[in-house]
Amino acid sequence: MDYFAGLDVSVKETSVCIVDDAGKIVREARVASEPEARRGARLLQDEEWGTGASPERIEEALRADQAHTIKGVLIVHNETATGVTSDVAAIRRAIDAAAHPAMLYVDGVSSIASIDFRMDGWGVDLAVTGSQKGLMLPAGLGSSAMARFATAARAR
Repeated sequence: MDYFAGLDVSVKETSVCIVDDAGKIVREARVASEPEARRGARLLQDEEWGTGASPERIEEALRADQAHTIKGVLIVHNETATGVTSDVAAIRRAIDAAAHPAMLYVDGVSSIASIDFRMDGWGVDLAVTGSQKGLMLPAGLGSSAMARFATAARAR
């Protein structure tokens, strides 16, 4: 999840990070260690242990963001410690139902090449994985994929 932290979020922008209990520890440690000027604003939605990201709560947060200061929704597709899988397609539908321009970021480190993942079919704007889990290779190699829309937004 740290890969996404500074990707397209400037000081005046807000991102939504949807995390479960295991991811929460990583996110809090990362945010606390960054200088205030670099990290920008973050809105964290904690989910109950053993549950995935809530499409309903995400849609609610995006509908409330009338100024569109939220630039991205980051979810963990599959959480290693619990095996809980978030419904990425439902998250995309929630973003679209809110008529919000936020991009969908997916941490697929333990899901890509292990379980069903459809970047284009589910409307994922940016996904990241690592070599050590689903790809079953030695640790140390990170890989990301960015949709055309995300590439164009990054260029702006």
